[in-house]
Amino acid sequence: IAREMAAGFLGYLACLPLLLGGIITTIVLMFIYKAFRAAMGLGEPPMPHNPVLDLASGKTGPFLVIMVFLLASLWAPLVEEVVFRGALYRHLRSRITVGMAAVLTALGFGLMHGDPIIMLGPVIALGAGFALMREWRGSIIASMTAHCIHNASVLTLVIVMAKLLG
Repeated sequence: IAREMAAGFLGYLACLPLLLGGIITTIVLMFIYKAFRAAMGLGEPPMPHNPVLDLASGKTGPFLVIMVFLLASLWAPLVEEVVFRGALYRHLRSRITVGMAAVLTALGFGLMHGDPIIMLGPVIALGAGFALMREWRGSIIASMTAHCIHNASVLTLVIVMAKLLG
């Protein structure tokens, strides 16, 4: 298990360029979307709202922040990896190529998060990286570890930035 967790850490580091590509894709799509809205006289698009920002901003007590942190950093990655890389990827991989199975599970993973489609680049990119990790290791432990590391890192960054910026 420790070897698989170490592979998950290294796999996460290897996925960072994919994540960066997803972020860049989303930023480009957002600029295009804003330009189309401006050209059509619709003005600025509404800012997406994320309830985690409310938690991070101190509008709730520390107990709720800790519980959400644990939910997002441990429980969600475990469940999502069992569903998407354990069951769905395994099923698809028995019928189609690695690339197609990775893309399809990544799309499902992204859409499941419920964000606006234009914002899904990073999530889909990570989903593809997690699927490739699953293929590489033959187990979901590495992708679970990488997913936990990612969620914990991002949530920690959001909480710290919210505290610093007020």
